[in-house]
Amino acid sequence: MVIDDVFRSEINKKNHRLKESLSSSFPRLADPIDRLAAAIIDISVVLLPLVLLMSAPAKKILVSAVLVQDKFLFFSAVMSIFFITLVTVVSYQTLFIYFFGATLGKMIFRMKVKDVWNHQRVTFASALLRSLLWFFETAFFMLPHITIFSDS
Repeated sequence: MVIDDVFRSEINKKNHRLKESLSSSFPRLADPIDRLAAAIIDISVVLLPLVLLMSAPAKKILVSAVLVQDKFLFFSAVMSIFFITLVTVVSYQTLFIYFFGATLGKMIFRMKVKDVWNHQRVTFASALLRSLLWFFETAFFMLPHITIFSDS
């Protein structure tokens, strides 16, 4: 015969009240899988075609530099492709987050980017900083994003 723990139900009630009070004061965070899917949509559907289109002239210079074995021209073409990618990604992220509160991938999953402290729209400076950090995280193969799969 199993005897019910009378204190357990009281603890569950207190935990439930605590969760309700916290959820009313903080906005709901997006699911990590939805965030990852939004990033994949942003990269593959929006940014990749846009960067490939904008860097096509530099790619032509890159191929000709390889053919004639000009190291300086090769290096300058690689740096221009990197710069084009940086400007495209950062401006896309910054402008969409500042004006619309989300990128296209986030809009599909009905997510909004809000300021942590006042739960309002983010400022242009914070959108720019967020975009720069997102670019360099993505450039390092999304290693900082791996933490979303941890339990702690």
